[in-house]
Amino acid sequence: MTTDSAERPQRLARGADGTQHLAARLVVDSDDVAMVLRLLGDRARKVDEIPALSLTRLELDELDAIVAQLPETTGRPTAVGAGDALETLMAWLRSESRREFGRVPEIGKDRVVLAGEGRPIPSPTIIPAAAAGPFADPAKAPPSVRAEDTAGAVEDASPVVVGVLDSSVVVKDQRFAGAVTFLEHDSELAPDDLEQALQGHGTFVTGLVNARAPRAQILVRAILKHDGFATAWDAAKGMVDLSSAGAHVINMSIGTITGDQQPPFALQRAVERLRDEVVLVAAVGNIDADAQGPTPRVWPAALPGVIAVGSVTKEGATSTFSPEEPWVQLAAVGESVRSAFTTGDVACALDGGGTRVRHFWGTAIWSGTSFAAAVVTGRLAHLARHTAGDRVQVIRQFAEKLRTGALADDVVRQP
Repeated sequence: MTTDSAERPQRLARGADGTQHLAARLVVDSDDVAMVLRLLGDRARKVDEIPALSLTRLELDELDAIVAQLPETTGRPTAVGAGDALETLMAWLRSESRREFGRVPEIGKDRVVLAGEGRPIPSPTIIPAAAAGPFADPAKAPPSVRAEDTAGAVEDASPVVVGVLDSSVVVKDQRFAGAVTFLEHDSELAPDDLEQALQGHGTFVTGLVNARAPRAQILVRAILKHDGFATAWDAAKGMVDLSSAGAHVINMSIGTITGDQQPPFALQRAVERLRDEVVLVAAVGNIDADAQGPTPRVWPAALPGVIAVGSVTKEGATSTFSPEEPWVQLAAVGESVRSAFTTGDVACALDGGGTRVRHFWGTAIWSGTSFAAAVVTGRLAHLARHTAGDRVQVIRQFAEKLRTGALADDVVRQP
């Protein structure tokens, strides 16, 4: 758990690369904390740790004042706030550590990660149900696979455990309520508390996973706030919690970009430490269809060891919002998908700004790579449901067969 100071609202800053991070937070390799604190003195303090990742998060007191006192040789901005203060401080810490201790600390910003964009619209049904949309009714038989691909099936296998790293989830009156376990008390959302559309992102994703893997156990770890906001630290910590709780596969319908094309430190460390223990699936992000040039890498999807999922239309064409890049590995239909939501009035954002209140009847229709990723996660869990042995390895093998085309499937496709 974090300290009270860590739970206070923190100021956001925008770096020189245009991306956002918490202004006064620093992520440090735990082996380097003593060195960094020696340089910063009482101007920094520990606020949180992730022992499994050997990471510590520091909070800086009066960051602008610290930077203003740095020697000009560090490249300090001429006016406080004229540049990225945290980047300036990190450059000084690296330089001073090399000079005084003979090595450079592993440090990074606590960057912002977000849920998908777009908005849900009410689904024309008053029956709460998991995903249907362009897919087959989940109450019917699941898509077929060749018999040889399920060789070694065992009927008494324990459930595949799927981790959902997302926003809080509404389970009241949903068919999948009995399949969901919450890892934190705030991971469950009451229907009346879902007031902003992005608050329903986790419910929608969970419904899709359940629709594709109705016998799977789902562990929910909420990190996204009501506006779809979280940080790389939140994500890394949630990944550890889900892996420790026994998840075989984790769905991450979240993402962030960086101007220097380098992954956030905390996310990179989490993937490096966990990718051999659990299958990691992530959405590749939603892009502006009119944007020119190559799409920036989206983290954690673009990290080695993560299954990056894009969206296709019902006809199999790449969705206009889905990146077409070599690091995208699998795809599923992510357009006009129907899944679980809430019952009641919800404020939905408008393109020109502001919001419009819509009434929902337990389901919604939404588009985005977030939902394609959830479909793939659920499908992988379903394929592995009756297999013996190491479930993580089995899921990974199915993912590879789907990626290479060795396994023909009705749901998951090559991008």
